[in-house]
Amino acid sequence: CLVGCHDSPVHYTGAHYPPEFEIHLIRRSSGLRYVGTHVGPFDVGDLVMTGANLPHMWVTDSVRDERPNGHIEIAERDLVIQFSGTFAHKCVAEFADCAEFSMLLDESRAGIKFSDTASKLAWPLLHELLTATGMNRLITFFRIVSLLSADRARQSLSLVLPKTDGIQMKRLNNILNYIAENYSSADLSCREIAEHEN
Repeated sequence: CLVGCHDSPVHYTGAHYPPEFEIHLIRRSSGLRYVGTHVGPFDVGDLVMTGANLPHMWVTDSVRDERPNGHIEIAERDLVIQFSGTFAHKCVAEFADCAEFSMLLDESRAGIKFSDTASKLAWPLLHELLTATGMNRLITFFRIVSLLSADRARQSLSLVLPKTDGIQMKRLNNILNYIAENYSSADLSCREIAEHEN
């Protein structure tokens, strides 16, 4: 698994849908979270798992800094763990104790928001993973998975999106980016979005 902190904005700012599973912890800022068909507020401590190819992005509130481009710049806003489906499904297939991990993988197709309690408990483990090496890295990863699996207050975020070709995903990406760029506009409407996307 890969782990790191992402600044905001990053080079792929906007909705994206990587082929890996991801666990996101928002360390700084608040705003709107987009996961699949879900739109909702986020704040510091927002802990979400996204499934493979599930479009997602976090858009920080429109408090602008003095930069000429008008972008909000926040260092290390998002701590992200990314792991492949091959790795995850191999763990599930090889170890009977990974049944709860299998449930998380399945639920993450719609995105999962974890409870504030789980987020507070996961926070130090997620930061520990940033510097862990060797077997300790794997141990810490599975401690996080175990903690998230035990969170009975976790919530599904989105409708499960059907598997589709890249054209539909590109269109959804365009729509989500348009909404993110214009969400503070009083005139934003479904009609305007539909016309923008022809």
